[in-house]
Amino acid sequence: MDAQLRFEITHQSIDRTDTFRPVSDSKNYLRAHFDFLTDDWVGSVTAIFTKNELSYSMLLDENGECLVPWEVLRSAGSLFVSCYCANNNLITTNSAKVYIWESGYVQDGENTQPPTPNIYEQVIASFDSFKSEMREEYKTLDGGSFKDWETEE
Repeated sequence: MDAQLRFEITHQSIDRTDTFRPVSDSKNYLRAHFDFLTDDWVGSVTAIFTKNELSYSMLLDENGECLVPWEVLRSAGSLFVSCYCANNNLITTNSAKVYIWESGYVQDGENTQPPTPNIYEQVIASFDSFKSEMREEYKTLDGGSFKDWETEE
């Protein structure tokens, strides 16, 4: 079994479908997968992970997946997961409750882990990746390299 929370979304209803028991204190390990059973979820979808009144937004990839932010896994307790899609309309779901179990991990010193990228940092990283891919693609065009075109006046 993968370390993955699984959800099904029908219109505005989200239901958890896995039996995985997530444990606190994990980082860059637990993923969430979302299956969209109705065709009204077209466009960019964002998952929201809320715990102790703090929310973290994560863009879903083309497979309907994202990493669960480590901040919501720092301690045991209830985590709430929902989604929204903002295209021409705004579509939202209710929240699905996920219990995070207490781990036996003890860390000495201060927590020095970098924070999970916010939604804007994720969009910029996605754009930078696309820009880099386009540079590589333009290198193969006849008539010079991308660098030649970039510096031409």
